[in-house]
Amino acid sequence: MLTCGTGAPDGVWAIGSQFSNGKGGKQTGPIADIPKRPQSLVDGAGKIFTKSKPQYEFMNMKDDFLSAKAEGIANDGKSGDQSSKINAFLQKAHKDGKVAYFPAGIYLVEDTITIPVNSRVQGTLWSQASTFAYCI
Repeated sequence: MLTCGTGAPDGVWAIGSQFSNGKGGKQTGPIADIPKRPQSLVDGAGKIFTKSKPQYEFMNMKDDFLSAKAEGIANDGKSGDQSSKINAFLQKAHKDGKVAYFPAGIYLVEDTITIPVNSRVQGTLWSQASTFAYCI
């Protein structure tokens, strides 16, 4: 969504799908009925809440990060389910107060991954958890 000029409602323009009363369609151009922003997404001034990404420039890779690959987690996408190893790794990183670092790769998961509250997780370039489903 683009907001032009002062951000007044007459300056809102969008492109994409629009849904109303259970019916959908493509929308390109000005929006007549602007949805209200949920209170949970705005600050005291009514602006969308934002938070910058964490910066780690003052942290030491050796002392402050724990690498998934160094902990024996395969990221080749074909070495089988890594779920239990990833869960143990995330618990260890959290307990040790370190950033859980996932180098680029495909981590095959076939079970739930649980990230502990207040964990710090970082990936490089194209880190992804890949899964699949069986159809019966």
